[in-house]
Amino acid sequence: MRAIALQFGFLLLAFWALLKVTQYALFTEHLVRELWTILFALVFIALGILLYRRFGPAGEGGAKEEGKALVPVESPVARSANPTERSRQLGISKREYEVLTLIAQGLSNQQIAERLFISQSTVKSHVSKLLVKLEAKRRTQAIRNAREKGLLGSN
Repeated sequence: MRAIALQFGFLLLAFWALLKVTQYALFTEHLVRELWTILFALVFIALGILLYRRFGPAGEGGAKEEGKALVPVESPVARSANPTERSRQLGISKREYEVLTLIAQGLSNQQIAERLFISQSTVKSHVSKLLVKLEAKRRTQAIRNAREKGLLGSN
């Protein structure tokens, strides 16, 4: 979306510049000042883009921390004694925890439903609640977040 807006902005700038040059070429002989204005506008746009790429947010094309080791911050939830206690602190029910362990084993919703003797829609409900509680968008991300929080083993 941002790239489209930027391209549209450049297109408008080029159109505006073309109109200004055409207008002054037809009616006056003083193009030098207008061309300098356009040049300065282009320089400042380029400078803004470079500064955004250098110092902007890392997740959106900004500064990347290459070569630096990021140390994970351990939350109080991850420091507790066992996975059951951790899941309770996160508000994960016993059944949701069972579903999470089966997801980590690579089972599909159908396989989980058969293994736990519940319907597929119940499995989907548990999975969607787990995604919210583990702050994930996908099942794989939920497994990773669960491992980071100490709910699952490291494998």
